[in-house]
Amino acid sequence: MPRPQGLYHPSQEHDACGVGIVADIQGRRTRSILDRALSCVCQLAHRGALDADAKSGDGAGVLTQIPTKLLRREVEKLGHQLYGEGDLGVGFFFLPPQDKYAQAHIRRIAEEVITRRGQ
Repeated sequence: MPRPQGLYHPSQEHDACGVGIVADIQGRRTRSILDRALSCVCQLAHRGALDADAKSGDGAGVLTQIPTKLLRREVEKLGHQLYGEGDLGVGFFFLPPQDKYAQAHIRRIAEEVITRRGQ
């Protein structure tokens, strides 16, 4: 540990981040794994780390494999075809919860970019 200096004191050191892992060691994909991971995130509501504006933050989340079987069915319902595993991309957007105008603007930008890329 560094020595005390100015406003710094080593007794004030602490970690602010955490990582949790919920997995099936046999490699099975099940809904219960996701449910357990979401339960863990819900216990860390403070990780939503609100910024000074009390509206934005760094968020907290769950990293999963892309559910290709599920999404393939949905894509086909929309009249499109996926030919390979690499034909699917997934985007996740954090929208400002209170600003409906900003939400609509962000959605428009995303749709324009996706359309421009031929999707």
